[in-house]
Amino acid sequence: RINAYYGAYKHNQTMTEEFDKRAAVTRQEPAFSLLLGHGHWGSTAKTIDKLWQEHPEYFPVINGKRTKLARQAYQPCTTHPEVIRRCADSMLDLFMTHKDTRGITYMYNDDGTGWCQCEHCRKIDTPRDISNGWVSKRYWTFANAVAQKVFEANPNANFYGLGYQNFQAPPEIPIDPRMGVHLSYNRLCYRHNID
Repeated sequence: RINAYYGAYKHNQTMTEEFDKRAAVTRQEPAFSLLLGHGHWGSTAKTIDKLWQEHPEYFPVINGKRTKLARQAYQPCTTHPEVIRRCADSMLDLFMTHKDTRGITYMYNDDGTGWCQCEHCRKIDTPRDISNGWVSKRYWTFANAVAQKVFEANPNANFYGLGYQNFQAPPEIPIDPRMGVHLSYNRLCYRHNID
């Protein structure tokens, strides 16, 4: 993942300082983390349990039934209006929490390729996406919906979507022009030159 900040190798002080500088301007939040409200991952399991008990409708339908997350295997139901609202609120909270930096915030998936299979989510998928096992239109529909709410509240937000995993193909819908796009070429063959 490009521009992710997981920390630096402690044996290299220069690298640690550079990672810290980059962390000050780069924030990435997975969709489910946004749904939960960003924070420390240590409390995520308890938060997911509580959210599952109170709002199972936020969770994905997998093989015909609502499914509690198994680590990072699935995304939330990205067409549920409350999921969109909560994710936008968490993004805005990120911008307010880190307003002292001129940060970029990326919204990416929970690093798994499992997506909700409810009828509302599947209705978004295009024939091209379905035949290739992609969810590009679905991700960008969700990102556009979150971006609209973010930009209504904060027109200067430095907000990026991400072309990644099974939503790396160009979407068949316009992307909000105020939103940046970051590409992660994780499907490249690294054994051969790009040219």
